[in-house]
Amino acid sequence: MDHRYFLTGKRYGTRRSRVRWSLLVLLVTIVGCNRFGPGRMRHSTASVVRYFSNRGIGAFRLDTVYWDGRCVFRARTEALSAPADSAPVFVFVHGSPGDLSNVLPFLADSLVRARGMAVGYDRPGYGHSDPAPVLSLRRQAEALRAVWRELPGRKILVAHSYGAPVAVQAAIDYPDEVGGLVLAGPVVHTVWRPRAWWRSRIAKPPLRWLVARPLLVSNAEMRALQTQLDSADLAWSQVRCPVLILQGWKDWLAVPSNAAYADSALIHAPSKTVQSFPDKGHFFFLTKPQVVVAALTKWYDREMKGAH
Repeated sequence: MDHRYFLTGKRYGTRRSRVRWSLLVLLVTIVGCNRFGPGRMRHSTASVVRYFSNRGIGAFRLDTVYWDGRCVFRARTEALSAPADSAPVFVFVHGSPGDLSNVLPFLADSLVRARGMAVGYDRPGYGHSDPAPVLSLRRQAEALRAVWRELPGRKILVAHSYGAPVAVQAAIDYPDEVGGLVLAGPVVHTVWRPRAWWRSRIAKPPLRWLVARPLLVSNAEMRALQTQLDSADLAWSQVRCPVLILQGWKDWLAVPSNAAYADSALIHAPSKTVQSFPDKGHFFFLTKPQVVVAALTKWYDREMKGAH
């Protein structure tokens, strides 16, 4: 099958048209199973409580904050030793689709908590946060700020995939509050198939009725993201905090050129570190959180510790 056809949806012949619709039927079958199976479910607050309790973590809190009349669900674990008013706050931002459950391993990690408070949340449209999707990066950054707003200490934003441009936008908009950025598998330059033919199909009835809601939200986010990146909505030159970029060489969703682009665009960051993983793909943030923790804590101790 001609890859141009799959990516752009242009017609290259009757046979390819049949292949296209066959793939669409397969996609609908998969997402239909998702709609009426595990894909329609979200994490429960009880499961989050069990997660922390099973790991002997008693100093945690689940609550809801409000931003522009919308609710944002978050969880946080306390720092193990540093005073609460001076410890940094590590805020973990999940990708698209995703939810708070994606970042729980970081909130429970003793190496992270030895350095500060750890916070995670359901981005708007996911989990227990307001179900309406938010397609503007600036609005996503506003929701992210609501997560840390009343917490003392400088914020270190640790973001995966789509969460990376959200974190970058927050660093641009709130420079006095954001002390550092960690971007893992960042989608900041090239969005995976933002205009693929199937994206517009599943966004409309009747197919959207069969698709799990998290996938609909993700589809809308990714379609809008490329437009914002193309229009240079991210003012990279305004990022003025240390940045760590973690990139897998085998990442076919956020291809390595994303990390290279971010590295070249961060012209005023006081320090930039790009760490590559030749054997990792896009999802090491989820499947190998210990790899991210090791890179994060080493970078923080070298670049950030004295500033907090």
